[in-house]
Order: sequence, then structure tokens, then C-alpha cells
Amino acid sequence: MFTTAAVKFTGALRTLDKQQMATVIFAVGMAIAGRAALMAMRDNLIRDSFAHSLIKYKVFADKANGKPLLARG
Repeated sequence: MFTTAAVKFTGALRTLDKQQMATVIFAVGMAIAGRAALMAMRDNLIRDSFAHSLIKYKVFADKANGKPLLARG
């Protein structure tokens, strides 16, 4: 069991050594002015905490719908 794990680990190290990896990746580079950055932060924080829900229909689980499944005759 230990030899199998050691062989797999050594194989993984050899594979990682052969990979060519970028040391630094610049995915998105942006410079934002201070005023625009403050506006973006405020846009996400200010909200109406008592907003009405968009769902108009309600589910009443306590009410019986239709006939009972087992009716006594």
C-alpha cells in the first residue's frame, strides 16, 4: 500500500516538473479613479432591506386539497 502511494506521488512530481507553468498571470489589469471606486462600493451596500417579494402566489400547506385518500364507507 505504501509503495503504490510512493510510486504515484513520484509520478506526479515528475509530471509537474515537465509542465511549463506561467509564474505570473495578469488576467485583468484595471486602474480605477478614486471617485469611481467609491461609487462602485456604495452601489453594492445601499439597498432597500424591506423590499416587496416578487412572488405573488402563496402555498397554504395546512389546508386540505380535494377528497381524503382513504374514505370509510
